[in-house]
Amino acid sequence: MDTGYEPSMSGTLSTLDTCAIASDGSGVVHGRYGTLTSEQVSGIPLEYLSLLHSAAEGAAAVRTFAGNGSGTVLVYGATQASALATVQLASSAGNAVLAVVCGQHSSNEEAVDLVKGFAKRPGTAITEEYAMKKKSFGDLVSAISVGEEVVSDDKEQMIVEFRANVKEYFEKYQVDENLPTIGEEELEQSFSSEKYALFKNQFKIRGSQLLRGSVPPGPKFDPPSLLESMLASNESSLLKDHPSVEADAHSEEPYELPVCGSATSIPSLLKEEVGGPVVGAVIAVTPTLATACAAVQKAGKSLRAQAEALQYLTGRQRNAYAAATSVANSAKAAGKEVLTVGGSLPGFKSVEVTDEDVSTALDAMRIEDSNNMSALNFFIQVFRANDFQSYADYAIHKATEPLSGPREKIVTK
Repeated sequence: MDTGYEPSMSGTLSTLDTCAIASDGSGVVHGRYGTLTSEQVSGIPLEYLSLLHSAAEGAAAVRTFAGNGSGTVLVYGATQASALATVQLASSAGNAVLAVVCGQHSSNEEAVDLVKGFAKRPGTAITEEYAMKKKSFGDLVSAISVGEEVVSDDKEQMIVEFRANVKEYFEKYQVDENLPTIGEEELEQSFSSEKYALFKNQFKIRGSQLLRGSVPPGPKFDPPSLLESMLASNESSLLKDHPSVEADAHSEEPYELPVCGSATSIPSLLKEEVGGPVVGAVIAVTPTLATACAAVQKAGKSLRAQAEALQYLTGRQRNAYAAATSVANSAKAAGKEVLTVGGSLPGFKSVEVTDEDVSTALDAMRIEDSNNMSALNFFIQVFRANDFQSYADYAIHKATEPLSGPREKIVTK
């Protein structure tokens, strides 16, 4: 346990989540769920069974959202055991998952990447700090659930808009007031679609030079001067000097926008992944978030009082509250339910675990012989006193008999 992050958690032990092999060898005795038969726990590491309730909470959340069909599931506190189970089980059920890693682990890039690996595309994992920006978070939810906005591929409209931008640019930055202004008709006559293709092609050439590291000597690349010279040049001579542009205009390469031609073929060649509408949100109740929510509730319904209460909290507590609020509000905006796992929060419903959820969790935690992998994975740190004697200092319960053999203490997040 990261006691530096949450000192109040130092030295605590849950008897409800302890587990041990039954004395008669018939199975495993779990502190919360009683005796689990050998058949139920077959292929499941004993260390994983201490997280059975967390796994069952994740299964309960996914089961609750199943009535809304497949879609996008939002998760806060994705490295906490219950939320991590939700991420994996929801993803396995065909949902896209947007997972928010809470402040306890958001600074750990490896932890964020691991969670991102559990959230299948188009799902992903982000840090708590990103989720605090409500507009950015909302845009990301929309991008995953609905899809990116399709950009118009009407080349004629693109040229019309470009000419309008050139006219505004010329009027704003014209240094010599004695020069005549450029009208729309003059622009249309002097800057055809072919010249537009040539202008874009110069950026393509420049980009290739930069990527190869072979920028030729001479004057720097100056788009305004390039545009000015092209406006004054003869079109036929320009096309004669650049015959490749006409061929490039008809390119069907899926990853390269044609310089002049229509891009109508591109969307059909690129597969667009969409997660589907938001079906619900899960919030893991961390000690930091619980403290922040309790302070806000105690302040009353006045927004000013709530804001003042937040100001007296630590930065981590305020960040947790802001990020979790972003997740909850996105689900509420879609008219979907927000559930809490790993504890309760005022104003939200906690998941209700059933026997079905426990069975689902056990099946997901079982390591298959075929690939030596389980569908549900956790991060577990095991201390063995017989490997390093100093590890015995970590033990909350210590053996009293001499030479008692190896002892294990599971430290979970």
